[in-house]
Amino acid sequence: MAKHMFYLCRSPNEKWNYYGGILGHQSGRSSNYLFEPNGYKFHSNQNPLAVSKNGLDLSSSGDFNMKPLTNFMILEIVVNSNSPSPKSNYKVGRNDNLSMDFDVVEILAFTHELNAEREDVLNYLSKKSSIPIVGLSLAKGSSTTGVGRGYLFDKMNLREATPDERNRAREGAISGSVNVFNPTFKVGPNDRPNKVNEYGFDTGTTSGYWVTPK
Repeated sequence: MAKHMFYLCRSPNEKWNYYGGILGHQSGRSSNYLFEPNGYKFHSNQNPLAVSKNGLDLSSSGDFNMKPLTNFMILEIVVNSNSPSPKSNYKVGRNDNLSMDFDVVEILAFTHELNAEREDVLNYLSKKSSIPIVGLSLAKGSSTTGVGRGYLFDKMNLREATPDERNRAREGAISGSVNVFNPTFKVGPNDRPNKVNEYGFDTGTTSGYWVTPK
């Protein structure tokens, strides 16, 4: 199932000229969507879970009004989970066997809802199209977003370490080998580090973010 989709698209007309969509399956309205004809929004009998335009979250109370439609936009859609089974009948330009006019440059579809990777996709499409991203949040729930982490690191004059830098730090003095000694001191709440090398670098943790001075 295409759960989370990104389109670089527009309408050649002021309003959507018929029911339809950019990418959809032909097995009913669940976990799918339709645009509303002669309007700027979605057909409301089964709205998506979330929609953003150029990174800005749109309100479901207005059926995700996308006006104006004639300028190219980065349109992001997360469909509902009412029909999560795999589908083999996805088509470009045909949703639930209905079609309307549109222009599209790129389509990206994912089987799951993106979290941290969402900002990467939006920034990729922004750089490709020169459409500025607005409304990206620094945090989502109790976690920072990729944009938020970058902002905090920048304030501390830090940057995220590259994979090569992390590997060199893990290997320590012996290239190609990683020591995993028991640490003499740990801090909570997760009792880290789990294992360390000869320099005290954490070699037992696989999740988290490693930083280095700019």
